Amino acid sequence: MAAENRRFRFCLKGSPTDEGNVRLDDLKQFIEQVLTALRSLERDLSEDAAGSTEAVPDPAKKDADDLGPELVSTFRSGLSSVARGEAPEGFSVETLERMQGLCSVLRRNVDEIEFQVEGQSLSLPADWDLRIRKLLGTEFHSHGSYRGRLEAVNLHASPPLLYIYPITGPSRIRCRFKRERVPGLGDLLEKWVDVRGVLKYRGEDPFPLEIEVEEIRPLRDETTLPSVDDLLGSAPSATGELSTAEWLRMLRDDEAAA
Repeated sequence: MAAENRRFRFCLKGSPTDEGNVRLDDLKQFIEQVLTALRSLERDLSEDAAGSTEAVPDPAKKDADDLGPELVSTFRSGLSSVARGEAPEGFSVETLERMQGLCSVLRRNVDEIEFQVEGQSLSLPADWDLRIRKLLGTEFHSHGSYRGRLEAVNLHASPPLLYIYPITGPSRIRCRFKRERVPGLGDLLEKWVDVRGVLKYRGEDPFPLEIEVEEIRPLRDETTLPSVDDLLGSAPSATGELSTAEWLRMLRDDEAAA
């Protein structure tokens, strides 16, 4: 695989006020936004390839100029899709939000941003932010809860983040929390929990993309729950002389007649 397919270049053009030069703070901010988007996209690819023997390179590592052909190719196709106003395939909502930050220095001190990826030149349109907002859709909030396995915590983020991995729906859900609201967080790691708070939804997605945590409750281990036989045996005379099936049928008929 040619090294060129494992890398990309970008070019920033400063404003006329700065004679086309780019300010150092703007350059640093842009690079940070690019790396943040790549890390999020890397997670998407890793989760899609769960169980695969092929590892996806981490752009945050020392050899960060060698990103891996799949990551570079997917990043290029994502840039092209958003520029056309289309949702990029395989990009999570979280990654789209990170891609939105690529234009944060535009219309401030930077007039143009161009990527050179896989032999193609792609310029970010001036309305890049608006295009991604349209793709993300309107954000809705509601109070509720969601269950999943708590397997990742980032205490260095502001505010701190944790991630739960549900059985169904999205591969993971990002949760923002205040430390005082989640005492004993370490005891909840790698356990099934019920996260209650403000659930955030995007567009028509039926699953929350983020939760502002108000409370986290541990769920009982399935091995400690009573079995069906245990429940039936706990009140053997509850159905009288009727069998369990006859008793349930009677309750259903009574409810229908009510």
